[in-house]
Amino acid sequence: MKKTCKFCNVEVVTYVEHEVNKAFGIIAIVIFVVFGLLSIIILPLVFFLTKNAVHRCSRCIQTLGEKSCFGLPDDFSAPIWHFRLGKCSIVTARIYAIIGLVLFAIGSGCYVYMRPSFDFHQNPLVHHNVESYKIRTTWPDFLQDCGGEQVIENFVHTKMVFNDKYENNIITWSGFFTEVKEKQRSIFGFNNEHHLSILVKMEPSESAIFADLVLSVSTSLYEANKAFYDSLRKGDGLEFDATMVSLGNEFKMHHVKAKKVTKNGEWKELQNIVVRESALP
Repeated sequence: MKKTCKFCNVEVVTYVEHEVNKAFGIIAIVIFVVFGLLSIIILPLVFFLTKNAVHRCSRCIQTLGEKSCFGLPDDFSAPIWHFRLGKCSIVTARIYAIIGLVLFAIGSGCYVYMRPSFDFHQNPLVHHNVESYKIRTTWPDFLQDCGGEQVIENFVHTKMVFNDKYENNIITWSGFFTEVKEKQRSIFGFNNEHHLSILVKMEPSESAIFADLVLSVSTSLYEANKAFYDSLRKGDGLEFDATMVSLGNEFKMHHVKAKKVTKNGEWKELQNIVVRESALP
C-alpha cells in the first residue's frame, strides 16, 4: 500500500513480510496438549494461518503497520461476535459463539482425559501390561516370536506379540558380558534406573558384530553388589532375572531391566563388539 513513512517522511509503497505471530508458542502448546500426536499435522497449518503481515517502509525498513491474521471480538458485550483466522471470518450471535466455545472446551477436555483408555482398547500398538509376571519363555522362544527377522517382516504384528506376551514381564535368561557402555550416577540421591547399561551377547546371537540386548542396572542394585559388577570381564557368563522393557529393531537393541544378576561359571571368547550409541536406550 502507499503510505507516508513517519520515520523518513517519504511517501513509499510498503513491502510486506509475513512473520510468526507472538502468540504462536502458546497456541502450539495448547494444540499439543489437546490433540497429542495429531498436532504434528495441525501445527504446520496453524503456523502459516496465524502469520502476521508486517508492512515496512521500502526506504528505511522501519515497521509502519502490522495486520494480524487472526483476531477475537473487540467488544465481548456486543450481541454479534466477529472472529478472524487468516482470510476467513466468522460472524455469529454471541449466544451461539459461547455455546460453541463451551462445547469445544468440554470435547477437548474429554479427549485429553479419555484418550489413554481409547488407545488402550482400540490400538494394540500402545497396549501395555500393567502387572508383571514371571514367564518361562527362553531366549530362542523370544527370537522366534520377536526376533529381528520378525520385526523386519511385520513390525506391527511383532509389536503386538511383544506387548501382549513379554512387555513388563520377568524372564530368566543367560548370556555373556560384553561391556558396560554407560555409567550414570544418581542425581540428588535419587535412584537411577540406568546407572549401568550392560551389553549382553546371547546364544544364539542375532548378529556377529553387535550385542543382542541392553541390561539396565539401577543405582540401588549396583550399590548393593558393587564389587560383583566392577569385577565383570568380557566373556563372563551371566544369568539374570530381568523385566522386559522394550522391543529392539534394526536400529535399537532389545532392552531389559535387571532384577538379579549372577555369574553362571561359563566363559566365552568374544570378538570385538561394535557399539552404536543410537542403539542404546
